[in-house]
Amino acid sequence: MATKEVSPENQPSETQFTEANDVPFQSGWRFWAVFPGLCLTSILCALDSTILSIALPTIAADLHSSSLFVWIINGYTLTFTAIQPLYGQAADIFGRKKTLLVAIVLFMLGSGICGGANYVGMLIVGRAVQGLGGGGLSILPAMVVSDMVPLRERQKYTGIVYGAFAIGTFIGPVVGGVMVSHLGWRWVFWLNLPIAGLGLGLAMLFVRHSMPASNRESSIWKQLARIDYLGNFMLMGAVTSILIALAGTGSTGPRIDWRSWQTLVPLIVGTLTFPLFIVFEGSSFCKNPLSAPRLFSQRTSALAFFLTFLHGCLLYWASYFIPVFFQAVLQASPQQSGINTLAGAIPMVPFGILGGFIIARTGHYRLNQVIGFALTAIALGCFCTMNQNSATATWVLLQILLAMGAGIVLTALLPAIQAPLPESDVATATAMWGFVQSLGFVWGVSIPSTIFENRFQTLLYHISDAAVHEEFRESGAYEFATKLFISSLSADVRIEVINVFVWSLKLVWEVGTGVAILGLVMSFFIQEVQLRDTLETEYKYRTK
Repeated sequence: MATKEVSPENQPSETQFTEANDVPFQSGWRFWAVFPGLCLTSILCALDSTILSIALPTIAADLHSSSLFVWIINGYTLTFTAIQPLYGQAADIFGRKKTLLVAIVLFMLGSGICGGANYVGMLIVGRAVQGLGGGGLSILPAMVVSDMVPLRERQKYTGIVYGAFAIGTFIGPVVGGVMVSHLGWRWVFWLNLPIAGLGLGLAMLFVRHSMPASNRESSIWKQLARIDYLGNFMLMGAVTSILIALAGTGSTGPRIDWRSWQTLVPLIVGTLTFPLFIVFEGSSFCKNPLSAPRLFSQRTSALAFFLTFLHGCLLYWASYFIPVFFQAVLQASPQQSGINTLAGAIPMVPFGILGGFIIARTGHYRLNQVIGFALTAIALGCFCTMNQNSATATWVLLQILLAMGAGIVLTALLPAIQAPLPESDVATATAMWGFVQSLGFVWGVSIPSTIFENRFQTLLYHISDAAVHEEFRESGAYEFATKLFISSLSADVRIEVINVFVWSLKLVWEVGTGVAILGLVMSFFIQEVQLRDTLETEYKYRTK
């Protein structure tokens, strides 16, 4: 039987369950009317994070981005990640609805800038503005649901939002392929505007949460004074430094020279800033901490944060490099490559929701984590065997297996974080969960990209054509991972190039398998904590 992790300071007393803020769970039409808007915002957030996996090579070539192409991804990821803890604090100060509306507007503004960009610098700026909005869209829907449903039942309903996020993650390549093939890459960004506009309208109509009286009665200046500016600055600085290091310094994009000071200095500065941030947050100098140290004081919460990082890493690991296999190895068009990824998109949603129902029914979440990481490790391990001769059934079944594992884990991490913590920490815990997951996204793009590019460069001697060899050496492999380029090569050189792609991807999958196995091992150390079946919140959902 699982060991219960119980501490007196974290367990609600009997009187807590009878306070006025204890809200009986209701699921009328107003309750369900909230979800379409939340799901649209989640789809937008995830879609924009992965849609470039198909469109990026085309954009990089059209705007002549050279090594700057990696910042089309990282410009978004940087602001997306760094802003999330601030959204958690802002949601407590200004309320869930206002914060959500600001996030949607910022996302729309960034999309418009990206769609109209005529040089790579403007596109990177637009992506950074998008990230400021996307960071909120990634966590605020789960935060809203957490204020509507008790923890024991919560996973059934957050599973709907997570399912929407999963859909956006995996249909991103499909949508990107269609846009690039038929409408042009700018429609990758223009498409966001009507969807975000609809989400904005639905959120304005149906998101109706209360606020504590102390917040409602405070002036805007007193509310602004409650923001942890120094903590935010330290956290954003740490994320920026790490991203600069992981972006690579060579002319070929994200190939990292670990011996270079341009890599080591920002990586060390960023890494050391995190413990300094934690010390500051727990000190008497920080009156309104952005992230209270108690979020990491429980073993279960701390391990769940670590597993969240690994899960985010693996999700992007697969979503960015499976399309490379389809386009460079199987020579699929961008549109066909996107369609091929549906084998991974479709199963993730039902298995994520199924995982939520299992948690709600049993009150346990550890088994979901164990099974999910095990399936993910098996799928990635089998990816190592794929090559240009792999049957369609092989890559379809392996994507389904990966989606099953990732979906089951998806709904099993936030409850493990929230269970040992009081309900008053829902916003900050959810924001930190999103932040840690986004750090996983950063590493899930940068690390396999580095592995892939470095491995490709070491294997260039297998390519006999001097001109093609030089193109890969100067511009990197990712930019040429397209059917258009591969098809332009002579038959003999094409075989050589495809083989190098296969061998490089094999190492990517091998390292990814190791990451999944680490997650599997760590999930055994998660302890089960009783999930609360009563809702206690000052931000209750108003039904009238």
